[in-house]
Amino acid sequence: MTDSNAKLNIAVIDDDQFTRDFAKSALSSIANVSRFSSGEEFVSYYEGSKPSLDLMVIDIVLGGMNGIELTKYVRANIKEHHIPVILFSSHNNYEMERIAFEAGASLTIPKGLSAQLFRMKVEAIIALAKS
Repeated sequence: MTDSNAKLNIAVIDDDQFTRDFAKSALSSIANVSRFSSGEEFVSYYEGSKPSLDLMVIDIVLGGMNGIELTKYVRANIKEHHIPVILFSSHNNYEMERIAFEAGASLTIPKGLSAQLFRMKVEAIIALAKS
């Protein structure tokens, strides 16, 4: 994001419609939110248009290409800049977090946060990425 007044561009990848809608609602005041229901849908979109992204929020458990595989794809193929990747998880355990960070996640957060706390975490990781 180049203009400090411009909205962020965030991609949310989750196979659950409720979670995609939650993320869009929570982040719409600060971001243009593109929503995808699968890793494959995001990859197809990205390879077709190469959009500029400021952040990605990815569910770990996805059918087909899961969130870990998609994070590895992002790290290997989107090299213009280091896009922060937040992995959403229903699973809150050390092993899953370790795997997420080894894949290149910037942060893992549990599902079930309030919209305000979710937005605050997104804003914090963006601020860190810009510094």
